[in-house]
Amino acid sequence: MGLKVGLLGATFDPIHFGHLQPALAAIETLSLNEVWLVPNRSPYYKAEPIATDQQRWDMVQLAVEAYPQLKACDHELRQATYSYTTTTLQRLKQLYPEVTFYFLMGMDSFCRLPAWYDWQSLPDLAHLVIYRRPATEIYLTPVLEAWLKDKHGILPPQLHTSVQAARIHVIEVPQVAASSTCLRQHYADHKNVLPDNLPSSVHAYIMQHQIYG
Repeated sequence: MGLKVGLLGATFDPIHFGHLQPALAAIETLSLNEVWLVPNRSPYYKAEPIATDQQRWDMVQLAVEAYPQLKACDHELRQATYSYTTTTLQRLKQLYPEVTFYFLMGMDSFCRLPAWYDWQSLPDLAHLVIYRRPATEIYLTPVLEAWLKDKHGILPPQLHTSVQAARIHVIEVPQVAASSTCLRQHYADHKNVLPDNLPSSVHAYIMQHQIYG
């Protein structure tokens, strides 16, 4: 039987426990073999990361060292430009035909899914794993609500529970007070103390290279 691999993409500027926690929860809940953390390039409508590609890659590698089932994946960083999610999934499926991929995304991102390029084809390329935190508000557009019901047999109230449909899964993860924006500000304010929501190895790397201030 082939591997079941989760994919969690983000800018990781910097990576923190709010990224690692849903990856570990998906491994446990869905019996995944691994989750690959994929640093991505910023799309044209977002500001460039403060950390360089190399620094973001280094921080992800440091963050996963303590977790054997978490791997750093540089697939998107090796591309010349930003890649749409569907394009990345198509490439990875070609490179690893024996792998069943599970694409991880937060509930807030899922609610904005109709704004994504070619979004309706995502479940054809990978299982969707939507992680929901207890305080998350769920606002579905009529288009997304109809798609969930008609294509996947999921009603909106079910998103407040754990869902295990054929290609869409909803898992709950604990609330974590972690945000890359707040962490960047922490270092910009010249605070040298290790934040609770950051791996110590990543903190040491940030301090060594003075990435954010």
